[in-house]
Amino acid sequence: MAALLAGLAIIAPAVAADRDGLFPGVVAAMKPLRVPAGVRRIADVAYGPDARQRLDVYLPETPLPPHAPVIVMVHGGAWMVGNKAMPQVVENKAARWVTRGAVLVSVDYRMVPQVGPLDQADDVAHALAEVQRLAPSWGADPTRVVLMGHSAGAHLVALLGASPARALRAGAQPWLGTVVLDSAALNLNGLMRQPHARFYDRVFGKDPALWGAASPTEALTAGAPPMLLVCSTQRADDSCGQSQRFAAQANARGVQASVSRQDLSHLEVNATLGLAGSETDAVQAFFERDRGGGALTGEALLHSGRRHNKGVACARFEGGGRRWRSACSAARPKPGNRRRSRATTRPTFPATTSATRSAARARSTTAPSAASPTAAVARSPTT
Repeated sequence: MAALLAGLAIIAPAVAADRDGLFPGVVAAMKPLRVPAGVRRIADVAYGPDARQRLDVYLPETPLPPHAPVIVMVHGGAWMVGNKAMPQVVENKAARWVTRGAVLVSVDYRMVPQVGPLDQADDVAHALAEVQRLAPSWGADPTRVVLMGHSAGAHLVALLGASPARALRAGAQPWLGTVVLDSAALNLNGLMRQPHARFYDRVFGKDPALWGAASPTEALTAGAPPMLLVCSTQRADDSCGQSQRFAAQANARGVQASVSRQDLSHLEVNATLGLAGSETDAVQAFFERDRGGGALTGEALLHSGRRHNKGVACARFEGGGRRWRSACSAARPKPGNRRRSRATTRPTFPATTSATRSAARARSTTAPSAASPTAAVARSPTT
């Protein structure tokens, strides 16, 4: 609570003039979280020694289906406030996806000024690694993880998604994709050189070297996992323009990235995700993208009755260096031991070359029919 009050004092002038709802942690952090019906919480799992290095795990009260996916959610709050138990971070997302057989993990991380934004990104990377380590104990699949964040949290997951090497150094494995919920800090070099809210100076300072190091645009590398960038058209600081320019640069590097423009406030982009509407539809479609779209397959998330081919998923990350290639190679199924039943899935990521695309297609089976029980769960309307 002391850290929260200190953060509020720092950003109070900006909050007073906050017409775009850019500080979701300020009021909502004071409201109690209501865990949705049918969902249970494992609270305050440690992933580091600091009191802020904790995460909450949300599981269905019924047993998880085989190979259950995991959504790792990183809260916002101007890098200075907010916490993992804010209602808009958890409630509607848990009600939508946990009740359908996924795991939701909400992550806390250390705040500015205790640490800087790069340390915060490292916190999220270590949290991701810990989630993947613990996932089997929850009955979930550590290879079927999507990383998601809002506002400041969106910047942090975009930084990790743009350059997976940072997560690799923290011990993480490849993940399926990254969902960026309304960040206006994708191009920090541009942002900090033009008129901007004063709180950015408190977070990123005056050193262009830090701006570049913490900028997802500068970090962007070929081989990054697919990204969906959701942006608010109501914001005055052009988060949609940044998202579109970032996606264009990602696509030019061979990285799958798309933008979903939403007529929602910055706060609503986070709070209403999971409710019926075009934003939830866009995120669900990203989770279920087929091979023709080139990112995630229908089995990749919320289609838990299929076996996930980790070896193919690793193909997108082989630009990450010898250690990453070695870890991925060890995970690949050995020739002759692959199952030839319908449980052998299509690849999670697009192949990077025509040869690997052909090989991936050879390993693929027919997509599950719309009549299958797991497909019905994935496509069922919001409750």
